[in-house]
Amino acid sequence: MTPGAIAQELGLHRSTVHKLIKRWQEQGSVSTKPRSGRPKATTPEQDEAIVERAQERPLTPVVKYPRDLHLACSVPTVRRRLHTANIKCHVPAVKEVLTPYNKDDRMGIALQYSAEDELFWKNAIFIDEKCFPSVKAGPGVCWRVTKTRYLEKHIFSKAKSGRVSTSLWGWMWAYGPGELLEINGKLTSEQYIRILEDVLLPTVHVMAIPAPHTIHIVHDRSPVHMSRRMGRHTSTSKYMHQSCEVNAKQT
Repeated sequence: MTPGAIAQELGLHRSTVHKLIKRWQEQGSVSTKPRSGRPKATTPEQDEAIVERAQERPLTPVVKYPRDLHLACSVPTVRRRLHTANIKCHVPAVKEVLTPYNKDDRMGIALQYSAEDELFWKNAIFIDEKCFPSVKAGPGVCWRVTKTRYLEKHIFSKAKSGRVSTSLWGWMWAYGPGELLEINGKLTSEQYIRILEDVLLPTVHVMAIPAPHTIHIVHDRSPVHMSRRMGRHTSTSKYMHQSCEVNAKQT
């Protein structure tokens, strides 16, 4: 069969058929030989430096790597090196970083109340306040391997600007959320007690725990919560009992 007939049969150009026939005659195969290709833009040492930077400073944007590491490569090249090392781009967890003291205290409280029965927790009301301030920047990105989201170095800590947008107080219990109240100005122990009497008790009795059952208040160790006035009030209250305190703060 002539090269022209082969080209017509296979729908190829005649010159392509001639090249393949010649390659078969000279090499015994029509496969192309391995090629060297373009040299890599980074050396093995630079690849290692890229991975080390991601491990040491995972919250650093990858666009800063070429400048910081003096690399003559593009940002996509840096991303490829990280992907090769199984380091991917994720949204970091946004949490308050706990100190060893916080962790030990939380474990102690959990053990202290581990023996309480189901009725105790059904009558437990969790209350807290939250300030929502403006922040300087969002969480950005985090370069890490999978299943390491909550390592301390992978957590983004909010940079507060000092301007408070709004403050809220609220309660919840084992079966869902309760009341939410906006706080005007700085919360004092006197204002806090009024909230407990005028907002907490009426809404809890209607939505969750009817009177005369005792309510176990679960809150943190904020100075307002732990004031002497608050202690005297709960000790004499007919319906409220100040129970466990969580989220302890180191002093």
